[in-house]
Amino acid sequence: MIGEIISIIAIFTFVSSNTMFRKIETEVSPILINAFRTSIGAITFILFGLILNLCNVISQFTNELTLLLIISIVFGQVVGDTAYFITQMRLGTTISLAISMTFPFFTFFISILILKNPVPVRFLISSMLIALGILIMHNYKISIDTDSKKTSVVLLGDLREKTFAIIMGIIAAFSWALGIVFTEISVNEISYIIGSDTNSSLVANAFRFPFASLCLILLSYNEDRSFFRKIQEWNRVIIAWLFFASILGTSIGALLYVEAIRIAGAAFVSILWTASPLFALPITWWLNAEQIGRKGFLGVIITIIGAILSIQ
Repeated sequence: MIGEIISIIAIFTFVSSNTMFRKIETEVSPILINAFRTSIGAITFILFGLILNLCNVISQFTNELTLLLIISIVFGQVVGDTAYFITQMRLGTTISLAISMTFPFFTFFISILILKNPVPVRFLISSMLIALGILIMHNYKISIDTDSKKTSVVLLGDLREKTFAIIMGIIAAFSWALGIVFTEISVNEISYIIGSDTNSSLVANAFRFPFASLCLILLSYNEDRSFFRKIQEWNRVIIAWLFFASILGTSIGALLYVEAIRIAGAAFVSILWTASPLFALPITWWLNAEQIGRKGFLGVIITIIGAILSIQ
């Protein structure tokens, strides 16, 4: 029961933090949001590593393990999370989560390719449902309350722009799937090195997050050379939203997520994580007055069912 409770809390921290980032996405680019939250996560994991005297394990990493960790964080945190925030900026939290949380399907797809197993019927059904759900959401409408004047808008009315946003959500899902596969391999190797699986994820993140933070900061600078000047221009409201959302989702949320998997099991957590768009509905309505219409909700439900069917 404890594992299930931790899993639900982890979902709420993740969804809530992403909804909070919506408050400032007009002032801060998706790459910079990801750079800030990843840097906060890096500091958190390094501190925990130092407190628990685990950082010395990093010196025992082989070249192969180091490469696996780098690949896992590049796909998971750098590419995947940035693609997600680009999607969220255009499609809102609930729809973006529905698309990107199809990552168990892509994880299943990757395992089929690697192991060269026959394609099961449920995989075909899952793929058809996910495709149908995304197709329905392609033209969804949301209601946004702006200055107390509620207006129904079609986000990114241009077909090309909507298609781009959905493609970025699919890229996020595929990147997360690759990140999960390589993370699992590398964390198992770390467990072998330290002789326990209790702190293996913490050790992995103490190495992975600083590397991802450096990559994202460089990408942010490359995106806009006035990067450091813009940071100095942030007001207290922007800093507060960034800091609180980062602590909630990246530091606390990541620790709860790993603990939930350890106690409740990966299958249960994956199913619950896939259903995160449903958790997002009341939170996005409360924080951002964001509502999806019946068509959008139908697309979300169909996509969630398709993703859950892909979980082994």
